[in-house]
Parts: sequence; structure tokens; C-alpha cells
Amino acid sequence: MDLLWLLKDFRNFALYMVTDVIINIASITGIWLIAARFNGIGGMGIYQVLFMLGYSLTVSGVTNTLFSYNVYFISRIIGRGQMDHVLIMPQPVWMTLLTEGFIPVSGSGVLLSGIGIITYALSRLDNLVNPVFIAALILCICFSVLISLSFSFLWGSLAFYAPVAAEEVCTSVDNLFSSLRSFPLNGIAGVGKYFMLSILPVGLYAWFPSLVLMRLSSPGNIGIFIAIALAYLGLVLVIFRRGLHYYVKNGANRYSDRGHRH
Repeated sequence: MDLLWLLKDFRNFALYMVTDVIINIASITGIWLIAARFNGIGGMGIYQVLFMLGYSLTVSGVTNTLFSYNVYFISRIIGRGQMDHVLIMPQPVWMTLLTEGFIPVSGSGVLLSGIGIITYALSRLDNLVNPVFIAALILCICFSVLISLSFSFLWGSLAFYAPVAAEEVCTSVDNLFSSLRSFPLNGIAGVGKYFMLSILPVGLYAWFPSLVLMRLSSPGNIGIFIAIALAYLGLVLVIFRRGLHYYVKNGANRYSDRGHRH
């Protein structure tokens, strides 16, 4: 269906893709200009910062391609009572959500932008690219996506219990990540840095894995990165399943005899 949209009207699709690329590149331009003005940020060189920005866009692109529409914003599906539609499908919940959010054509604008920026940054960094680096890069991107998705589902689970109040909680989570994910955290003090690498894992979105990949941090830190990602996955599986069981028993209580959602 996503491809049919392209075949239906190529001009509108091309306009959408071009504007999407421009918007996403513009979203990182401010940090890039600061890095260019001061010849780097926090011990990171200009092209190291650019690599981190490209990494951030690539993670956003993968998330947008695989978990678009309201899957990433799971609180909307739960809060609006649309989880009923997911539960009655003749396949597992995870499979329904994965296929529902898959838009490989229209969602590729951000992904292509990120890959392009990473490629350009790597062309300016010496003695970095090799098969091991490429494998590590792909692995890190996958775990960054996992952390971002888990954090969104973690907060989105609140909609099981408070569908009206928490319907847009995932939007606030996304705005938080969008505002902070592209900033180098080198200058932040110890407590704040650890906070942004655990409780509020914006540093794991791009900054921390980029440091490891560019050999600005110990290679062993990739193990810490993976461990935190798996911990978030385990936590969200427990909390989301409990919320889903509550939903199955009680339903979506936002439906009533009055109001536009009846």
C-alpha cells in the first residue's frame, strides 16, 4: 500500500520526500554550525559531530520506517481503544504492530538523509571504516532503535490505566528525544550524564554509541550499551504485558454514552 501511494501520484510523493529530507537536515544544521564555528564540540571534531548527527537521523529513519503511524506513539492506539482491533487480528500482537507501522517507501526520507550524512562524515574521518566497524554500526543502530521504542512503549503503557490523560504521552516522549538526542553530552557533569544514559536515555540515542564507534570511548562500553538496551526491553515487556492484561479485562473506559468517541 505504501508503494501504491508512490505509483498513484509521483509528483506529490517526490515533493514529500524532498521536503522531508530538507526538514530533517535542517533539524541538525544548528548543532553542525556551532561545531563548525568552534571547530568541534566537547572534544569531538567537526566531522565526528557530523557522524553523530547522521547516526541520530538514521535511528530516527529506521524507527520511522518500521514503526510509523501510531505504532511508535502506542499510547494513541491504547488510549483510543484501538487496541481491540489489534487483539482480534489472527496473529500475535507484535506481528500486527510491526506490519502496521511498516512504511518502507514514504518513511525512507529520514533514513536516506541519515545514511547520506554518515557516509559523508566517514569519508572525512581517516582509518575508521572496515567490516568490523560496519557490523558494529548496524548493531548499535538496532539497539538505539530498541531503546527509543522501549522508552516510548514504557510510558505509553500508562494509557492502559488512564486512556484520556495519557493518550498523547508518547508525543511528549518523542518531543523530549527530538530535543536532546542530537546534542553531544561531553560537557555534562557526572550525575547528569549518568542520568541521561539510564533513567532518561537520550544519550544512548546517538551520543554514547557514536563515541564508541569513533574510538573516543572504550570499546568495552558497547557491552554496557547493549546491556542497558536489553534491560529496557525486559522492563517494557513486563510492564506492557501487565497493562495489556488489564486492558483485556477492563477494556477502554473512555467510551461512554456521550461524546464523539461513543
